[in-house]
Amino acid sequence: MGDLNCNYLNDNDHKEIKDIFTTNGFTQLLKTPTCVTATTSTLIDIIITSNPLNISGTSNICAGLSDHNLTACTRKINSVKYQPETIICLNFQTTM
Repeated sequence: MGDLNCNYLNDNDHKEIKDIFTTNGFTQLLKTPTCVTATTSTLIDIIITSNPLNISGTSNICAGLSDHNLTACTRKINSVKYQPETIICLNFQTTM
């Protein structure tokens, strides 16, 4: 996540940076403008990931604090279930 200042709404803006992300297997998740002024709308605050299936949702929230919106994402929790393992122990203790 970060303020990259590379407009993802314009395909030709900083194409080299976008190509580096794509070449290395990263995906940008936000699709709507994150910096909105009276005259411009740009998508410069991005969320990129190498595994989009681990992200269940993204948010682009206009908080009114600045011209930049708040960006957030929700990561899925890994729910790996392991098979139970049975351990058999022998009791060598003698009773008197």
